[in-house]
Amino acid sequence: MHKHRLLIAVAAVLLLPGCLKSTFREEEPRLDVDRSEVTVRARSGTGFVKDTLYVSGNRSWSVVLAEETGWLSVGTEGFENPSGLRKTAPLVVICEENHADDPRSADLVILGGGEQIIVTVRQKGIQRVDEADSQEIDDYIFEDYGTN
Repeated sequence: MHKHRLLIAVAAVLLLPGCLKSTFREEEPRLDVDRSEVTVRARSGTGFVKDTLYVSGNRSWSVVLAEETGWLSVGTEGFENPSGLRKTAPLVVICEENHADDPRSADLVILGGGEQIIVTVRQKGIQRVDEADSQEIDDYIFEDYGTN
């Protein structure tokens, strides 16, 4: 009799999970970024200027450059998310220093779950100092960068 109860208890434990809904996956694909534009300075003194963009989604995603630039790259090609639950991952944007006066820009395309998000990366040009904005005292030059 004790054996019979034990077999019934084991069978119930094995069959019970089949009765429960085991879907924990979010049904609707979602893909978001924390901002639609990244603006970085021209130079950092290290050869590269970096910034981090945060991508959230409940599916795996990948990132590509809209067009090859030679000065812009990313730290990863995407993020694997087989769980189907919303997760946030960092996407490092890497720009080579801009030694030109003119700013430059390029687009990143983030693809995931049938959705597409375009993020524009803008890099400032170097700023030249006008003679009127600097003062020379002895061997030192003081530059007025303003309050911005």
